[in-house]
Amino acid sequence: MTVSIGASTCLPNANATVTDHAFGDFENIEVVVSGLPPNTHFDFYIIQVPTAPFGAAWYMGDISTTGGGIGVGNFVGRFK
Repeated sequence: MTVSIGASTCLPNANATVTDHAFGDFENIEVVVSGLPPNTHFDFYIIQVPTAPFGAAWYMGDISTTGGGIGVGNFVGRFK
């Protein structure tokens, strides 16, 4: 996952790992984030390009962080 230039200035420690788990006709993408503000809710979007103009984009769901700034989201769909 790539942090956009705009987000890197306000979220300098942001980090994320995305794992795609395939299950036949569908997949589950697991997103693990860290280095974010604690106890905060984030909207998770899949975007084609990390800087404007973003190209194709769609909302996948929400990720909430713990008191330590760590969060996990699991999203089911067709991603390939």
